[in-house]
This record gives sequence, C-alpha cells and structure tokens, in this order.
Amino acid sequence: MQHALGLRAGVLTDADHESLRGAADANPGGASRVTQRARELREAIQALVVGAAHGRAPDPAGLAMLNRELEAAMAAVTVAPSGEGFVWGWPESTSDPDLARPLWPLARSAAELLVSPERYRLRQCAGEGCGWVFLDEARDGRRRTCEMANCGNRFRIRAFARRRATAAQPAAVRGGRSAVDAAQVPDRAPETASSDG
Repeated sequence: MQHALGLRAGVLTDADHESLRGAADANPGGASRVTQRARELREAIQALVVGAAHGRAPDPAGLAMLNRELEAAMAAVTVAPSGEGFVWGWPESTSDPDLARPLWPLARSAAELLVSPERYRLRQCAGEGCGWVFLDEARDGRRRTCEMANCGNRFRIRAFARRRATAAQPAAVRGGRSAVDAAQVPDRAPETASSDG
C-alpha cells in the first residue's frame, strides 16, 4: 500500500513500484515492519512540523525517529544527471530492493524543510477540524487555512456569521452601549455657560 502511495506522489517510478511489490510479496514480515516504520515516520514528521508551525521545541522522540530514517536515506542517496545539471536521486530498482525505499525521499524532504528558513512559514490550518500543516507563501505571511476551496471558504463563512451574530446582539451582551443608551446618557457632562458676565 505504501508503495502505491509513493508511486502516486511521484517518489517512485513504475519500475520501483513493481520491484518493491514483488519484494513485499516475497517478504510479508519485512513489508509489515516497514509499514509500521512508515506510520511512525509520518507521526514524527507531523509532530515536528506542527511544533515548528507553533514555534515549539521539537519533540525529542520524533526527531530521533526522523534522524534514524534520514540516516538510512542519506546512505542511499545519489547524484544523478538531469536535463539542466544534476539532481538528488536514488538507486535504480534491483531484483532485491530495500523495502524502506519509499521512506527515503520523505525523510530527506522533511529534514530539508525543517532546516530551511521556510520552516518559519509553516502554519497549521485554522479550519474547524482540519489541522493540516501548510507552507504560507502569501506575501504578508498571514494565511490562516490550508486551501481556500475547502477550509478557507468555511473559515470565512464562519467568521462572517460570528461577526453578524455579534453585531446583532444587544450592546449589554457585547459589553458596549446600544445606540439608545448612547443617545440618553452622554459620555460627558454637558458644558454650561460661564457666569463671567
């Protein structure tokens, strides 16, 4: 299952996927252990990026997990030619691939984000029940939700409804004075004419 996700995410080629599927079928126990590592890595990355989004110190256990997977990834990473120069790459598929291969680009990508200045632009979605973490690329750095099409629209609609409900409440409930109160009770005593003469 994790290999199919790696294929959809573009971190695996078709050849990698087929090779890994064959290796997983031949070693179900190993595949199960790597799947558990994938879950743990996902949870560690989630804790680290949420912490970074809120300016908190990193979770030591999550950081240790990421570093273990990063060590394996960096031991396997290669430099490969590309059309315009070079890119980071991974070993070609073999008849005996490392089942953890899908974890390598995830660990390296998470580590690159966490050590980059972009970590200061990480935000956690303010949409109700969402919690996704996103990279705020807005010019003013004040984006509040992950996607406008989903959480953004719902967030704006709820904020508008709250403002309307607040405006419709009597002033005493809002902690202010109503227009009637303001007309009847002035803010200051009326000025009196001086008796100088």
